[in-house]
Amino acid sequence: MNSKKRKERNQMIKLAIAVGVLLLLIVLYFVISNTVGGDGEDTSPIDTQEPMDIGTFSVLSETYGYMTELSYTYDGNTLKFERENDSWLLSDDKDFPLDQQAVIYMAQAISDFGGFRRFPFNESSIESYGFDEPLYDISATYTKNGKAYTNRVRIGDKNELTGYYYFYLDGSDYVYMVNNALSDYFSKTKASLFMSYEFPNPDVKDITAITVTKGEKIAEIEIPEAAAKKDEDGNIKYSHAEKIMSAMYHNLHLDYRHHVAYKVSDDKKADYGLDEPSLSVKLDYVEYKAVSTGEGTSGGQMSYDAAVTVTFGDLFTVTEKDKDGKESEVKMIYFMTDYDSIVYSVDYETYLEIIAEAGLESGSTNE
Repeated sequence: MNSKKRKERNQMIKLAIAVGVLLLLIVLYFVISNTVGGDGEDTSPIDTQEPMDIGTFSVLSETYGYMTELSYTYDGNTLKFERENDSWLLSDDKDFPLDQQAVIYMAQAISDFGGFRRFPFNESSIESYGFDEPLYDISATYTKNGKAYTNRVRIGDKNELTGYYYFYLDGSDYVYMVNNALSDYFSKTKASLFMSYEFPNPDVKDITAITVTKGEKIAEIEIPEAAAKKDEDGNIKYSHAEKIMSAMYHNLHLDYRHHVAYKVSDDKKADYGLDEPSLSVKLDYVEYKAVSTGEGTSGGQMSYDAAVTVTFGDLFTVTEKDKDGKESEVKMIYFMTDYDSIVYSVDYETYLEIIAEAGLESGSTNE
């Protein structure tokens, strides 16, 4: 075979290979197009039973002001809320100090919500979307002109390729694909919705007075001109005021875990020895707030005088177990601030530390 024929033969082989590759690519294109949406994202086999609309769709468009009830189930826990006189209450614990803003955000988020794509809902495929055991099961009740109706939405499985979740509004003809925008609102536990006063931690220069009262004894704590710093040997000698503030700010936990009771009325304070406190600490300080205008924060600050009083009541003991299961009794003491009606508990050592730093003699607290 001469070189010319050999060259023609090689060209024919290359052409046949190119045609074969092209046919293979065409076949792959049609296979992939049956499982991939027009924008190149996976819609999963269950989505291709019906045509999919791709775009942005309004799923919920309600007026938040008409909402009267809200509930959701997440991670096996259900929380129900009801609205009374423009305040939200936990339905099964109406005295619970509820974070109002957090519930308002939830209610607003589920009143106006949209999806990025949709396809017809098929009742027989409800398990395929994860709606039988949804990640979130949310119900919102609205009352208009004396008539109440409820929207129930379920967020099912996540499409791992697109990152979207299946979303269904009961009674709708469509399943929607949505992002995880609702997760921050509806993943909260009861403990995370506990709202309490935040204990202040002002700079030393902003503390104007600390007054500790034990019975008839009153101690006015000297306030240093500046915070303690390391000396030339690397040691720090904190003032009595700083040690009292450290004990108050770091040891008095105003949270759900350390609360004993909430919405404690004056006639119930005696149950905790808080009607006649064994110790009280009053902090006077200067607080600052940013100055805002109609166009936003101006960058300036406004200062004003603020104060908080913490009162301590009766001593009690609790039994605790260490990591080896050994039990021991721990002394605790009740306390509350004058900013709310929640009773908390703290280690008795904190109480003794404050007394010591105030220079007051340690005495009995119903020991």
